[in-house]
Amino acid sequence: MMTALTKRVGHVLLSIGIDPRQLHALAYTPRYISDLIAFKRCGGRVDHLFPVLGEYVSEAGALPRHYFDQDLLVARFIHDANPVRHIDVGSRVDGFVAHVAAFRTIEVIDIRPLLVQHN
Repeated sequence: MMTALTKRVGHVLLSIGIDPRQLHALAYTPRYISDLIAFKRCGGRVDHLFPVLGEYVSEAGALPRHYFDQDLLVARFIHDANPVRHIDVGSRVDGFVAHVAAFRTIEVIDIRPLLVQHN
């Protein structure tokens, strides 16, 4: 019975934008406030608050080494070749495409949906 109740409460929380799996991150609220105050004391300006508390303990990213190295190598080839136009088919937007887009306009073709547009 407790499991069913826990699931129901979890669904209700998710429906209002609260992920119960992330509630542990609330423990970092005092640190967030302290960092915010220190940033403002140093002359920092904050127009909008969007606390992401769970990142205090998360890693900077998982790095599948061979793809990362391969993406950088091929991006360098494209940079050195200096093509007028580059069309990419099927590469990850948060990997290879991002590397190339740093120095060249790139067209992306993929069968997977791209949920975010960037101009």
